[in-house]
Amino acid sequence: MIRIMLLFIIGIALVFTGGGATGYGLHGDSSTTIQTLRGAPGIAGVPGPPGPKGAKGAKGAPGLDFTGNWRNSTSYKPGDVVTSGGTLYVATSSNTDKKPPSASWITFTGTIGPRGLTGPRGLTGTPGKNGTNGKDGANGKNGKDGTNGKDGISIVGPPGKDGKDGANGKNGTNGTNGKDGDSIVGPKGDKGDKGEQGIQGIQGEQGPPGIGFICPLGFEPNINTIPAQSPSGLITIYVCTAIKSSG
Repeated sequence: MIRIMLLFIIGIALVFTGGGATGYGLHGDSSTTIQTLRGAPGIAGVPGPPGPKGAKGAKGAPGLDFTGNWRNSTSYKPGDVVTSGGTLYVATSSNTDKKPPSASWITFTGTIGPRGLTGPRGLTGTPGKNGTNGKDGANGKNGKDGTNGKDGISIVGPPGKDGKDGANGKNGTNGTNGKDGDSIVGPKGDKGDKGEQGIQGIQGEQGPPGIGFICPLGFEPNINTIPAQSPSGLITIYVCTAIKSSG
């Protein structure tokens, strides 16, 4: 009875759908299985509302921090990555001055991802304090003596002007004149022969010497100038000449 009702319902559906699908009837006894016809896919339904928020996941493992080439003065923490000898190493414990490979480092076996974007520029830090002045360095060694300079040109200046003549010495005092002989006038006789030279009169007293120059007895000082190598080109000399007789 149920199978008959199903066939009836399928027949009605074929009438309304235009008979596009193939139906299956009964063959023989009532034990024959009825196959359901497959219609065209329906239009997708409207998406349902979002489901409730899931529970918070477990904390992930700490990430790696690439710090560049290994330096003995840098303090490293677990997860820091360095390069040493062309190999990447990951710090497994905090360490300083423990050059990899060592117990504080393991070899990095993963692949390096692409370089991240440059982060924003940090804030300007406060200026540091001025450092103390360093000690003065030791004095350098003395340099070598320089070469001697060339001899300078010797220039002889023109002769200086002649100096003024020195003052003349004072003249000596004249000697006392001799007494006149007796004169007897006789008749004019014939011109006689030239008589012999009379006896030289007594020499007068020597006058005082001139300033700065003394002549011997019977001579008097005279001033002469002669050329010489001096600023004036001349030199003054004092000479003694014989006193001329007045007879």
